[in-house]
Amino acid sequence: VACGWSGGLELAGFENHAGRTLLDHGTEPLGRVVAGFGNDGASGFEGARAGRVYGTYLHGPLLPKNAWFADWLIETALDLDELEPLDDRLEADAHADARRAAGV
Repeated sequence: VACGWSGGLELAGFENHAGRTLLDHGTEPLGRVVAGFGNDGASGFEGARAGRVYGTYLHGPLLPKNAWFADWLIETALDLDELEPLDDRLEADAHADARRAAGV
């Protein structure tokens, strides 16, 4: 999922759902699907965000494979400017593996 945040950040995960999700007014998609079908099978959008509430169909596990998103959630929840950097090589490898598995 290409999230549309600065820097071209993407989330890697496995999308698994049989239903369709339509977003109400005031709700934005979390991102655009790079590979897969998205919320409704036609729009190309995945997940939802409204204010400080975020939702996604991504499994995979989401946070360990997307360390930048886990960091961002913590920074936002705790109103921090930035977390102290950690060695995220293992997480970056998991993210890259998920992208390869999706063919992107």
